[in-house]
This record gives sequence, structure tokens and C-alpha cells, in this order.
Amino acid sequence: MKSKKLAEKKMEIFLDHLEFLGFEICSSSLDDDNAYIISHPNRLDLLVQISNGAFVCHAMLPIKQEMRKDRKKLLSFVNELNEYSSFQIAGLTENNEVFFYSYYFGAYGKSEFGQFIDAINEDYSSTIRAVNGWEKYFEMENDE
Repeated sequence: MKSKKLAEKKMEIFLDHLEFLGFEICSSSLDDDNAYIISHPNRLDLLVQISNGAFVCHAMLPIKQEMRKDRKKLLSFVNELNEYSSFQIAGLTENNEVFFYSYYFGAYGKSEFGQFIDAINEDYSSTIRAVNGWEKYFEMENDE
């Protein structure tokens, strides 16, 4: 019970900082009452949670439906993402959805946590651009 209260307090500190950075706390995840979906107009939308004492961020990538049909190609794409990523880890769900996740370990620090959130977006952008032909995988806003 004590660890649950500690995780809740830790999450409250992180969520306050994310709101300060301009994120909107959209909702608590239905599967986990200590996981939250957050959005920002100029950054990645994230699912955030406390897991084993670490703050964890998950970002789903907008993969085209036709690309989700070929798991072998997606696994190759995920391997390339992992090759180029400086600290995030790419993965693939059972439903062929591609995601990144990253961990913030240790005690909370304002500047360190802010740098961590900035690094997520920078790593995402540079990693995607490093993969040759990445455009064929992504659902673009003007795609129909």
C-alpha cells in the first residue's frame, strides 16, 4: 500500500511538470488507474505511468493500415528504429502497432525531467528521419 501511495505522489509531481510544459492531461488509462494519456499541440502525445519506480513514457506511431498487414516488414522497421534511436526503445504490439517507450529513473529534478521530455521529441524526430523510406509507413494528416 505504501508503494502505491508513493507512486501516486511521484506521478502527481510529474503530471504537474508536464502541465507546466503545456501538456494537457487528457485522461486516465482505462486499464491502469496510474497511467495517463497526455497531449501537446507541438509534441508527441504520450501515455505515461509509474512502473517499478520509474516514470515511463509510451508514444504510439501513426502507422498506415496497409503497412500493419505485413508484420515481417514492421519488425524490420522496428529493428531500424532501434538501431538509430539514441535512448528510446521501439516495439511492436500483437496488433502490429509500433511504439516507442522510454524510462526516467531516479529522483525528480526540474531541469533533468524537462531535458528528458525534450529528448523524447528530439530522439523521435531524428530516429524516424534516419530510417530510409520512413514516409511509406506513416499515416500523414492529409492522407485519406
